[in-house]
Amino acid sequence: GRYGCAFGDTLSPRYRRKATHYLSWTWKYKLSLVQDALQCLLEELNLTSDDVFLYMCFFVNNQYRILFEKDGVGSSNLEHVFESTLNRIGHMVAILDDWYSPVYLTRIWTIFEQFTAIKLGNVKVTMVLPKEQNHGLIEQIREGEDGIRHVTQCLCKFQSKHATAFSPEDEENVKRLIRSTIGFREVDRRIEQFMLAWVSHVVQEYMKSLMIYVSGGDNNSQFFKSERVGNAEAKPEDYHHEAARAASDVSDPKSSGEVLLDVFSL
Repeated sequence: GRYGCAFGDTLSPRYRRKATHYLSWTWKYKLSLVQDALQCLLEELNLTSDDVFLYMCFFVNNQYRILFEKDGVGSSNLEHVFESTLNRIGHMVAILDDWYSPVYLTRIWTIFEQFTAIKLGNVKVTMVLPKEQNHGLIEQIREGEDGIRHVTQCLCKFQSKHATAFSPEDEENVKRLIRSTIGFREVDRRIEQFMLAWVSHVVQEYMKSLMIYVSGGDNNSQFFKSERVGNAEAKPEDYHHEAARAASDVSDPKSSGEVLLDVFSL
């Protein structure tokens, strides 16, 4: 046989099944950050890691073939391979490291993943933040108009044409694909709309929880649960409307059983 295999190949069948969610993240993240974000979501939806199986490139792809043999899934055929993978799974989760200066929006791969989900139109996207960053987002919302404006400005200051990748070849191939289709400006516009719709939904969920608290309902538990409302799901149609209109169409993450989840046990 040949040397090298994917990390996922080392797992027993119990932990290696058909992927239920595609994980959009960057290799710059610490594993602790990824675990934190996914654990927050597990707690929010009252699910366990047994319910979901993640497609995470680091574990699923054969890194030896890609990095050393220059074989397998790379950027040369990324449009076909990635679109077919995302279409098959049907649900993507995007882990933001923070809301004020996310590394996520400086990496060309994650920007491409967001754009592809938008373009396909039938892929659900769930936004996830680590606990501390999620609390910080809620604190900004509590500042009112100034806080919300600050959040939206932070999330919309990226430019895909300046995004980078670990591999210069990958960076150039992804950017060439963007240039040959709708261009960087349109990619930025569509992702900005999605980010604005997400923030709008976070604000709506916080206000709902606050009203329940003020009215004395549910023993105030919903108010404190609102500390995690930044972890929310958006539907494909939200991408194609202005943020204010899209916010009203975003589904309630508490009522959905299809939100991305898992905590790595590796």
